[in-house]
Amino acid sequence: MKKVALTIISALFFGMMANAQTVSETVAPFNKDRKPAFTMQLDYSKKLVEEALANRLKKDKLKSKSEGGMTKYAQANYPAICAQQCDFYTKVDGTSKIATIYLFVSKGYNNFVSSGDDEDTAARVKSFLLSLVNDVRDLDLKYQIDDQTKVSDKAQKDYEKLVDQKAKLEKDLRDTENAIKQADSNRQQQKAILDQLTQKRASGK
Repeated sequence: MKKVALTIISALFFGMMANAQTVSETVAPFNKDRKPAFTMQLDYSKKLVEEALANRLKKDKLKSKSEGGMTKYAQANYPAICAQQCDFYTKVDGTSKIATIYLFVSKGYNNFVSSGDDEDTAARVKSFLLSLVNDVRDLDLKYQIDDQTKVSDKAQKDYEKLVDQKAKLEKDLRDTENAIKQADSNRQQQKAILDQLTQKRASGK
């Protein structure tokens, strides 16, 4: 039993490790400049990640506007990212298979945050980005379920159509078998009449 338990625990541990995400810090393009940013890469489409990120922030009742190819959340009171009011900007780059989230945080006056000058905010941002992994996975699963529901519904309709066709064919077969029996009975009756007439003629009666 101990070996089985250890095997299960090991499988879970390595599964978690395989799915682990990391948040990095970098200096990324920001308008016509470069600013400190937090970034995380995900093995999902850019479109899916953008939607999951926007859904999370919309659910948390944050207002945004587009600015310089990014989404800006101005003067946000959002403890998940800042202990105090701040501006933050999000951007997602990528393809249909991989996406990278960029998150810039400004305390105002071009004062952009990195872990070197604000460990608390940096920790909040990293925690926030890591929490998005579940949002992205859930949204991806939702779309997979939606797609599979359509496929499953079509398969059900195809099945029901074939069942109906089978029932019709079986009815047609029964009708045909009955018609054959009736035709055979009629054939025998007519043959019997013909035989009687033939015999009558032959006997001259």
